[in-house]
Amino acid sequence: MLRGKQVSRTASIRRVVARRSTEFEDEYYQNYYRRGLRAAIPEACFSSFPSTSRGVRSLQRRWRRWRGEERAGFAFPAAAHVGQYRVELRNGRWLKVAIDAHDAPVLRDPGAADWADLYFKSNFWPEYNYPPGVAPIVNGNGELSPENLRELRSLRTREKTHDLVFVSRLWGGIEHNCRLFEALRKLPGKVRLLAVIPAESGTYGRELERAAIRLEKAGIPCTRKLVPKTQLWRELAASRLVLLRAGKHLCLPWRTLDLLAMGSCLVMEADPRPQWPTPLEKNVHFASLDLRRPEDTGPAPAEDYEAIPDRLGALLENATQRTSLAAAAQYYFEEYACPEAVGRYLCTLIQSLPDSRPDHEH
Repeated sequence: MLRGKQVSRTASIRRVVARRSTEFEDEYYQNYYRRGLRAAIPEACFSSFPSTSRGVRSLQRRWRRWRGEERAGFAFPAAAHVGQYRVELRNGRWLKVAIDAHDAPVLRDPGAADWADLYFKSNFWPEYNYPPGVAPIVNGNGELSPENLRELRSLRTREKTHDLVFVSRLWGGIEHNCRLFEALRKLPGKVRLLAVIPAESGTYGRELERAAIRLEKAGIPCTRKLVPKTQLWRELAASRLVLLRAGKHLCLPWRTLDLLAMGSCLVMEADPRPQWPTPLEKNVHFASLDLRRPEDTGPAPAEDYEAIPDRLGALLENATQRTSLAAAAQYYFEEYACPEAVGRYLCTLIQSLPDSRPDHEH
């Protein structure tokens, strides 16, 4: 979906210039999209432009001398989590692109949205009134390397030894997480629960300590150590059901891609508020607990948690539905959410922008 701009045919992509951030985290959040672009257009030239560093003026002078780069200006300064790109088409036309990988539904960098011809927004909420030129994009997991993706795909046929596995950080609504764990504790069968207490808790330190005591008293294991991701993936892949809670700001967390890639039978706490370019469909790609959480990430009504064991129990008894959901999740990943598919989507929309230059400049 692309709001406010018509679609037309243009030349293919020759070059992509990324504005390189001095912050590791910013680069980290752009990894998935950059891998996708490289996979979608392997013949294109990729380069980086340093944004702020010692001697930047000298670097900028040398940059301008490089063929065509007098037109490769970026918006300064850039907000965290937002990548800026200059894209050159084979007809010599340059386009400005921003990719906002932040969890919140609001635009992280309105200045970049004004600057860009196209502004891609992960965790895009359809009900928000975004300006023209803002389009949804998959919430790309910057941790996933090609080796990681091979590992995830290899887990699709792993033997199922648990009914449900839920390993989750107490974040994005501490009270909600506690109620979720307490409800899952009532589910019969072989259930693996583990609450991960964030090490850097900041102002939430006391609340998290109280939550850990509460959960341990209820018989729910807690840890302050992160579970190694390969170990976590293997545990999740061995489960008939995998519950996914919403992330901070009710976003679709990075683990969504992990679970789709391994073809899990995915159960979400509620229909996701963000929408990807091809929406994930309830009862097609995932089952839902239909928890009615407010936008401030507080807990749902008490009766919603009370219904969880029965909802999950019914799904555990329906092997046909579980098989269908798992197959659809796997298909969705390969068609719409793997790096190559995300790269193709980026290129399609970039190449579809109408050419606004005067005829004599074509």
